[in-house]
Amino acid sequence: MGAFLAGLALNRIIPHNSTLMNRLQFTGEAIFIPFFLLSVGMLLDVGIFFASARAWVIAFAMVATVILTKWAAAELCRLFLGYSKPQARVVFGLSVAQAAATLAATMVGYEIGLFDEAVVNGAILMILVTCFLAPWLVDRYGRKMALSQQQLPEDSLAEQRIMVALSPEQPRRALFTAGEMVT
Repeated sequence: MGAFLAGLALNRIIPHNSTLMNRLQFTGEAIFIPFFLLSVGMLLDVGIFFASARAWVIAFAMVATVILTKWAAAELCRLFLGYSKPQARVVFGLSVAQAAATLAATMVGYEIGLFDEAVVNGAILMILVTCFLAPWLVDRYGRKMALSQQQLPEDSLAEQRIMVALSPEQPRRALFTAGEMVT
């Protein structure tokens, strides 16, 4: 938690294209993430899955719940926002992955006695399933979205909307001019 809060505090201070940020990203990706994944793997007790069916029921319930609720949310987005089915599936794929926050919440619950080892194993299995499912969905339905965009007539692609970020430090006219140059 402390490292997360320190990262939030330093985020605005360190320029994103600086050498220091490059080194921090390398350190995180080359050292901390592999050790985090190693520690997560060491938390999983495979023997619990063989000891009782309760662990399998909990794991299946966790996986099914996260997949069904994220799918329902993506379908609601499709209905309310007018997305196509491939667009809704990409939304589903982008939102279904569970990772560090899920594990952190589960571990806190385990340490205070709220959850047992079966729930921790279920959470790890849920993370594993959703982290494999998410990229597959985005790749599959992202390709379908790209193909459907290529088949649209030129007239429907002519009207584009460009979002321009406004900053109190920068004059707005220059940002609007830069946005107009893109079209």
